[in-house]
Order: sequence, then structure tokens, then C-alpha cells
Amino acid sequence: MHYLSRYFLLSDHVNSNVLVPNWRISALRIILTAGLILCFSVFCHTLNAAIEFNLIYIIVLAASFSVTMATLLIASRKYFTLCAHALLLSIVAATISMNVFLTDINLAKVGSMYMYACPIIALMLLGVRTALGYAILNIVPFYFIINNVDISSLTSINTQLPNSDWYISGLLFLFFNICIPLAVARTIVAAKRLNQTMAESNSHLAAKKELYRTFFTESSIAKIIIDSDNTVIDFNSQAKTLFGFKATVKNSTVKLDKLLPNLVIVANQHKDQVFKYKNTYKTVHCQQVTNSNS
Repeated sequence: MHYLSRYFLLSDHVNSNVLVPNWRISALRIILTAGLILCFSVFCHTLNAAIEFNLIYIIVLAASFSVTMATLLIASRKYFTLCAHALLLSIVAATISMNVFLTDINLAKVGSMYMYACPIIALMLLGVRTALGYAILNIVPFYFIINNVDISSLTSINTQLPNSDWYISGLLFLFFNICIPLAVARTIVAAKRLNQTMAESNSHLAAKKELYRTFFTESSIAKIIIDSDNTVIDFNSQAKTLFGFKATVKNSTVKLDKLLPNLVIVANQHKDQVFKYKNTYKTVHCQQVTNSNS
């Protein structure tokens, strides 16, 4: 189970690809694995009948799609985008093949419905634009179905594999009821994990905001935050009252030495400093805080 989880990238904690999230590669691998199993099963099950009726094209097509699925599966992690596009084009090629090599037009119509899966697969793997493109492209098989367009005459094939309706309908049933639902389920799991992570992050930020409010905003001690250039970033209400700062100072680039010219800021100084402000003397403690990204 651990091997399967690692191979299908069922975890979303550490991405295997810096540009593509795990769940997309995982969904692609699930579809390709299911497609490989289906294509190889058809190849094995139709081999004897294809040889008996001298239907070499059946063997060639089944073997070609099996090899294609296997190749894409192997390359799916390193070349995700290329493999995703190749998968969609393979579905289109399978639809065309069914329309060309099936002599039964009603069965060819069923085969045309395979392309209806392209938009949802493209949406999961590549995004809205690609999905929209395949949705528009689906007008072609839809037109073929409603107008009984028969392109099998392009070939000189007159014999059809026995029980072809079982293969075409069965593959369609498995494709839409097992293959795609598994990929969609993986996407939903990833979305739930992302929502949970965002909720935890929001809770953490809320806790930090509360801590900031307690120790800075509502502190009884005047506090001022400056950056490495001594520009004033923020100050609490006590500092505003004590030094008469205006609220607009926070949104400007005013430096602290302009507001408090008698105060000397020394880097890495941990001792308290006494400086004169108007007719009084104030004690200042400087504390350097390192950014978490530095």
C-alpha cells in the first residue's frame, strides 16, 4: 500500500514537481493506469478472434493504445504537460479509429461519446482554457451522432470483430464509471486537504494577530516598529500619544530620526538608551527582530 501511495502520489504534503501539484500528476496516473489496464485487456481478449478473422488492424490498434498508455504513464511525472495533452489526443484518436473501422454506425455513435470525457479530463489536468477548447471540439462528434455521419467508407473494411458492441459499450461503461470517477475523487481529496490547510493557516494567523494585539497594540508601553532603513512601519497608541505622531506617518516613508532627532539607533545594541524629548528624558530599549524569510 505504501508503494501504491507513493507511486500514485496520494500525499499532498511534499510536491514531486515544483511546477505541478501532486494531485494533478496523481489524477493523470490514475487515468493512464486504468486506460492501460483496459487497453491491454482488450488486446489480450481480442487477439485470438482478430487472428481468426484476419483483422490485423484490431491487433495493431489495441497494441498501439496499450503501448501509448504505458509510455505516458512512465513519463507522466517528468513530462506532465506533454503527457496530459498526449492523453487527450489519444482519446480523440480512439474516437476517430472507432468511426473509421466500425461498420455499424450505431456502434460508431457510441464510440464517438468517448470524446465527451475530454473537457472534464482537461479541466482536471490542464485548466479551463484547454477544457473549453475540447468542449468546442466536441461539437464534431455531436454533429456526427445526430446526423448519422458514416466515415467507415474511407476504408475497405467490411468485417467487424464479433461482439464489438460488448467491447465498445463495456469500455465506455468502465471509462465513465471507474476511470474518471477515481481521478475526480483524487481531485476532491486534494481540494479538501487544501481547505483544511487554509483553515489551519487562518487559525494560526488569527492567533498571531491576537498575540500582536495583546503585546503591541494594547501594550501600556510606547512601542515603535522601524525597518532596516529606520523608516517607521508601525506604532501603538501609547507612542502616538507620547510623541504626538500623526496616523499618516504609518503610510509614509518618514524616518525615525526625523521624528525623534535626539534618538540614536545603534544596530545590535541591547543596552537601554536615555534621550531627551522636549523637556523630559525617556528611556528606550531597542530590540532587533529577524525576518523569518531572511
